[in-house]
Amino acid sequence: MVNVLIVDDSGVMRALLRTILRSDHFNVIGEAGDGIKALEIVEMLKPDLVCLDIEMPEMSGLETLSQLKSKYPNIIVVMVTASNVAADVQEALTNGADGYILKPFNVGKVLDTLLNACEKAQARNNS
Repeated sequence: MVNVLIVDDSGVMRALLRTILRSDHFNVIGEAGDGIKALEIVEMLKPDLVCLDIEMPEMSGLETLSQLKSKYPNIIVVMVTASNVAADVQEALTNGADGYILKPFNVGKVLDTLLNACEKAQARNNS
């Protein structure tokens, strides 16, 4: 079971992801509406995986990703974005994101992306 933190400034998007992740593989242990709160929750709950929105107030998803990866290099981070700006996605992947999900969500793609990110991280951590 993979413990997941959902970070998105939209409560509707958090609820939608939470519903999608109710499966055998994932356990949603927390939610945050911005990057600052996300960092606090990661410190407390130590999730295995963070679903992280790129566009958020206070601290962007890219800034949050950078801080998460510097402090917790083995944490799995999958970016969530409505933007199809290739530069944002490329920057996230360059800075350590393990994958990305485009909004609006396709349930199968979300689950496949998260499972692939977990497998990739497990292989990286075992090597």
